[in-house]
Amino acid sequence: MAESFHCLFQLIEDCIYIHDLDGHFIAVNKAVEKMYGYSPEHYIGKTPADFAAPGLNDLDKIKLHWQKCLEGEAQRFEFWTQTANGHVYPKEVIINPGVYSGEQVIIAVSRDITNHKRLEEKLRDLADKDPLTGLYNRRVFFELANKSLQFSQRYQQPISLVMIDIDHFKKINDTFGHPIGDKVLVEFSDLLSSSARKSDILARFGGEEFVVLMPNTAQDNAVYWVKNFRQELDAFCIDAELSPINITVSVGIATNQEGGHLDELIRIADSALYHSKNSGRNKFSLA
Repeated sequence: MAESFHCLFQLIEDCIYIHDLDGHFIAVNKAVEKMYGYSPEHYIGKTPADFAAPGLNDLDKIKLHWQKCLEGEAQRFEFWTQTANGHVYPKEVIINPGVYSGEQVIIAVSRDITNHKRLEEKLRDLADKDPLTGLYNRRVFFELANKSLQFSQRYQQPISLVMIDIDHFKKINDTFGHPIGDKVLVEFSDLLSSSARKSDILARFGGEEFVVLMPNTAQDNAVYWVKNFRQELDAFCIDAELSPINITVSVGIATNQEGGHLDELIRIADSALYHSKNSGRNKFSLA
């Protein structure tokens, strides 16, 4: 019976680990060696923490799973690990109490869930981002912006909102067609993203309208950024079949110094934007 178990243990393609009750490895199967690049002997006496990817696991939470397993309850959790060559990947781990060579042990089975995590990320992007430009959609913008505004109010930091509208975008669609119009939106979004700071929150607000929330940014600094962005835009050209396309934008800037709601900040920036549009376009206005 023991020989049959050992044979099956080594043939199973899933990674299987046998631990003592303190978490030390007693035995692993050949699938573990194939996955990690370490010999089975390398594991003996070590614990999963020795193979954890730095900074990616909540080890205290995993200890709670372990404790529940010791109490007789099977557990399932995610664990980020790394191979002998430094490759980091997520795996799903199932642990169960069991018996091995007459001793009480914990038996763990794991599988690589990299593809599953990639699919989760893609689905999250589809839910959170504008499918054309890759910028956040309105829903996510409001969620993130409200949190950022609350933080700025708590620590009495200024926060600025920049609303941007591509001038005469309908004319671009009518002249060059919608595929070129989409190209304009994509390349403009890429330029906007590369110009913004990592802390800024960018979104496609609708159609040809975009918004940039700038935490810890006073009005003067927001104006400075807008001026620099418009200079970059002046040198920006989009290739089209009929002729190159240069675009201009109308911009509205609002700064919140004393608290208030996001809806009010958007309303004020939107009013400044329409002032820019109604006074000739290709300019920015302050609230």
